[in-house]
Amino acid sequence: MFTKKHFYFLVIVLSIVSILLAACNGATTTSVSGSQSLSQVTRLAVGTLKLEGTDQAVTSAQAAELVTLWQAYQSLSANDTTAQAELDALVTQIQGTLTSQQLQAIQSMQLTSQSVAEEIQSLSANASVDSSSSAQTKSTSEQITSGNASGGPGDPGMGGMPGGDASITMGDPSVGTSVQSTPAATSQAQSSSQAAQVNPILLKALINLLETKVKAAG
Repeated sequence: MFTKKHFYFLVIVLSIVSILLAACNGATTTSVSGSQSLSQVTRLAVGTLKLEGTDQAVTSAQAAELVTLWQAYQSLSANDTTAQAELDALVTQIQGTLTSQQLQAIQSMQLTSQSVAEEIQSLSANASVDSSSSAQTKSTSEQITSGNASGGPGDPGMGGMPGGDASITMGDPSVGTSVQSTPAATSQAQSSSQAAQVNPILLKALINLLETKVKAAG
């Protein structure tokens, strides 16, 4: 016979089951939407880059606003004295500049730390190719200019004589090391101050994109 006592017991059991199911669903949702602790600002940066070439790409008018905000974020995030509240305020403004459709498109990308790592790797590879191409072009130009000015590789006036002072033709190795290490050390110090913020490669690529869109519209 089903008594009131049985009824209360059944209600308690169902309540416990509901709570457990809700907890499990909450944990699953956090795992998926959290994208392995991916910060909102990183999602916005990567998402905006990935929107390019789609029907939800930022407009030139949006780019004019966003480039100022992202430049401010880049400057503040590199400063050890910047309060997190200042960065959060900028992120809110950046998000407010995008349309609801754009934000939905970014959300639907389901970005994870893995997809961000792949984006950074792609940007780094493209930057390396551009840098190598630029360096090769510059080197060729300097060789032609040097040859014309000196009248040939044997002209002692330009330090081009075979067996000449290597410091003239190639530069002082100690100086080269010092020049190369300074930007790297500076970059490392800046990025470590805001370790949880946007990767500098992503930030630079995004700002370059926005600047390009603004110039094209102008």
